[in-house]
Amino acid sequence: LGGTFLFSSCKDILQVDSNRVDYEFDKLTLNDSVYSVMGIIKKMQVIADRTVLLGEVRGDLLEVTDHANTDLVEIANFSEISENNRYNSIVDYYAIINNCNYYLAHADTTLTINQYKVFEREYAAVLGFRAWTYLQLAQIYGKVPFVTEPITSGDQANLDNYPFMDIKQIAAELVDDLLPY
Repeated sequence: LGGTFLFSSCKDILQVDSNRVDYEFDKLTLNDSVYSVMGIIKKMQVIADRTVLLGEVRGDLLEVTDHANTDLVEIANFSEISENNRYNSIVDYYAIINNCNYYLAHADTTLTINQYKVFEREYAAVLGFRAWTYLQLAQIYGKVPFVTEPITSGDQANLDNYPFMDIKQIAAELVDDLLPY
């Protein structure tokens, strides 16, 4: 089985200095739901290559060459990863998790049209996206802050408000959400 890396610094993972959220609302509309899920998928594409690289560079079957950049060498040598390493961006993972949390908090899972639950498939997909992202995050960083509510203000972004969990604890927390789907 793989090892855990100790990436430095979690201090900026929950920064909320963005002005991109103009308002908050109680329930998503049908159009909002589609665009929200597409936005989450777009953010997942940001971490996809990095996640594969982090897994493969740590693998037993790969050896970095003399031409590899220092970021990859740091990872391959299982040394502490510096803050300026381009693959050390925990913020990207929490951007996905926060968007998933926001969607899950605002999707109306009771909305039905012709006895069809409108948001059920998207809701299940977003639960899966959040679980996968958390598992990748914990695999890379070890114990991480576990946040299940959307963070929309600076007061909520204090890391002391959230428990730090490892991959087993996170899986135990998220499995009950996924089982019905």
